[in-house]
Amino acid sequence: MEKYDEVNHPKHYVENRFWIEPHEVFRNLSYPHGNALKYILRAGKKLYPGKTEKESYITDLRKALWYLEDRSECYVTDQPLLRAMCESGVNEIISRAYYPGVNLDDEDPHNVSDDKPKSFWQNLQTIVEYEVEHTK
Repeated sequence: MEKYDEVNHPKHYVENRFWIEPHEVFRNLSYPHGNALKYILRAGKKLYPGKTEKESYITDLRKALWYLEDRSECYVTDQPLLRAMCESGVNEIISRAYYPGVNLDDEDPHNVSDDKPKSFWQNLQTIVEYEVEHTK
């Protein structure tokens, strides 16, 4: 088992690794997209001072939601590393937002119509909103 290192290999990211470090995926995304994934991956694993595991989980999901809502001018196009991370099943929330054939592009995050399926990012935002509202 790999040793944890608070700076270079923090426990909350090493435990979420599929075959590369998460930052390898994030560096190829826009700032809001990468930060949303970062907070989702570490939700409940990095404890905040004075907070329980559940409170830390909700805090990180609220941060992720802030970035998901802030991505209006930043677009992601389908990327092999992002797809590999989604397909790995390394995180339950990410796995629930991703399914075969889902569009990983985020060309217009606020354009959702009935005749067009939601993108991965739109699914992710819906799931995180639900988790924040329903986790007690």
